[in-house]
Amino acid sequence: MIRRIIGLLLVAMICSDVVVSAENYAILISAGKATSDNQMINSEYWYDLFLIYEHLLLNEQYDSSKVYVFYGDGIDYNSSNNRYRKELHNWGQIADYDNSYYTLNSVISSLNSIITDEDNLLFYWVVGHGAKSQLYNVDSYYARLRDNPDNPSDPNIEYVTKLELVELINSITHYNKRKIFWMTCVSGAMGEGTINVNNNKTTLLTSSTSDELSYSDYYNNECHSNFDYALFSLSSEKYPNGNVCNVNQYCLSGAFMDSLLTMSELHSSIVSFIISNSIYIQHPCKYDIGGISNKTFIGESKRIKNVTIDANSSYWIDTLELSNVIFDDNIDINIYIDKQCKIIDNTYIPTGTTMSIK
Repeated sequence: MIRRIIGLLLVAMICSDVVVSAENYAILISAGKATSDNQMINSEYWYDLFLIYEHLLLNEQYDSSKVYVFYGDGIDYNSSNNRYRKELHNWGQIADYDNSYYTLNSVISSLNSIITDEDNLLFYWVVGHGAKSQLYNVDSYYARLRDNPDNPSDPNIEYVTKLELVELINSITHYNKRKIFWMTCVSGAMGEGTINVNNNKTTLLTSSTSDELSYSDYYNNECHSNFDYALFSLSSEKYPNGNVCNVNQYCLSGAFMDSLLTMSELHSSIVSFIISNSIYIQHPCKYDIGGISNKTFIGESKRIKNVTIDANSSYWIDTLELSNVIFDDNIDINIYIDKQCKIIDNTYIPTGTTMSIK
């Protein structure tokens, strides 16, 4: 028999009155500079950066002042494709800084005094080249910066070691939750070996394993990284051209039951998306400790409505709103709220099911 839990409603109202001042910060790095439109291993440096920036501002409501963009020489690409022009959204300059290692190290290190233990951090190496100097040694991974697609011998191209990259990311020591996305060849190396970015507050998604190449492909006559195109389309639930992307088509059976996409579900969906839409073989990887990816999401504010949840679930989120939700018999629900918890209407818990809100 399903019964309404008055105590739960009281807890929710108490949670909604206690608001922690926390912010979402993002660091976006495009490790090259586009010089032409719709040219493979070239245009992605701007196209993919534009898509991720757009998603953060329009879908996840990031404050543009808290999104730090490193691109080329710090000057936006003047694309002839109107889809990737800042004028599309009446934006000003998107790129904040050039993408030299000196600039990255200086700016990112300075954020340690700005970002707090209550804030959430997104670090996205949007597109770039990566390799290993020793075939079987993942700690020998390195990435290329300031890439020049028109001149591979350009003396301004920089090579950054895995140790330098991990130290760069970890120079920001204060954060609540951290998400890292990494698009290069053999990118899985960033989550493996004795040097890595893993901890119990971090989810890392990479575009391939530590032994695979990562590819770009043409989608609707535009070239994109497979990983970035899949991530944008699934996270936004629409393709760059505006058509609806059916996330359920790519989620595994039983996933997406609450209409929210966890980082774990996002990972499995990206794998399925690439297999379904590209001729190239790559297997994006997920790295976390303690299953953080099963309870964190692509966005930090979520609403669950008009569903029945029939399996054990955990949510670690800034704000969560429940409306017309039924929890099935004999399951455990754990909700960790950083800002607010609200129950708007008709949320039920049956006898034998437990819910904890912290």
